[in-house]
Amino acid sequence: MMVGLLFFASCQELKEEPLAKEPESVEQKFDRLVFLGAVNKATRSYEEEARNSKKGKNFRSIYDSEKRIERYIGDIAQGFNTSDSFFNVIPETSWDAPFQGNVLANEAVLDKSSLSPRVRMHIDQFENAMNQIADRYEKGFMSENQVRNELKTICKSRGNIIKSDTNLSTTDRGDLSDAFYVFDEITDELSLILQDPTTLENGFIRTRFGRALVRTLLVAAITVAVVYTVGLAVPAIKLKSLYLGHKAGLAAVTTKTTVAGGKMYAALTYGLGKGMIGAVQKWDEEWKGLGKESIYAAVKVAW
Repeated sequence: MMVGLLFFASCQELKEEPLAKEPESVEQKFDRLVFLGAVNKATRSYEEEARNSKKGKNFRSIYDSEKRIERYIGDIAQGFNTSDSFFNVIPETSWDAPFQGNVLANEAVLDKSSLSPRVRMHIDQFENAMNQIADRYEKGFMSENQVRNELKTICKSRGNIIKSDTNLSTTDRGDLSDAFYVFDEITDELSLILQDPTTLENGFIRTRFGRALVRTLLVAAITVAVVYTVGLAVPAIKLKSLYLGHKAGLAAVTTKTTVAGGKMYAALTYGLGKGMIGAVQKWDEEWKGLGKESIYAAVKVAW
């Protein structure tokens, strides 16, 4: 009987002992539908503001466009923020300031050379396909709508190819393919936003946004690959764009989530904002070819 009591007591102790759940507490799987919902909501808000903005009917400077895009990306982030995973667009002027009470002393610059050979292969193939479309567009062989449809097809196709690549881990296949599916599914929204910041006097909408769309998706894809596969898994990460040594794009996105899914949210949000702002800055510049166009896809990471 005494043995039975001892056994029962030991079971009670085991039952009451708290389970260690720290790894699960930061686990976050990238949810494409949640991200798409956030993009759709932010786009509707952007369109409503554009319709009611008196300034939108007149000349809008590049600075104004950048600020509107920053707000747009911030609205996307708000659409999927939770108490455990928080993303925030940080003004570029505050980059060197202490972050969450701590000075981020470490930093590194990441670019395509940081990618694994297998991921680099997929990015190179994606870039080449995008370059062919941009070249045909500049030569007048494609209309704006044809460019948009071709880009959607390329993004979806690359997602399918990555998803079936058994040389990548299961997690990487799922998340990276989802990122390219996102690019396919939000191309129409990006087209609307990219056309709006280039409004001219008298309310005429400027065309030739095909090159801007190519540039946005190209930079976003490279940025996602770099941040997701190479970005440091730290409790707080800041991302800053590097463009020919000058400040450009969204200054930073932060997250408390250290696992893969969290990095994907940060990479997509940051990459899209960086790509869109860079595209608006280069709106009047013809496509210069892949070698010169992809140079601004480097990312500074601080922690």
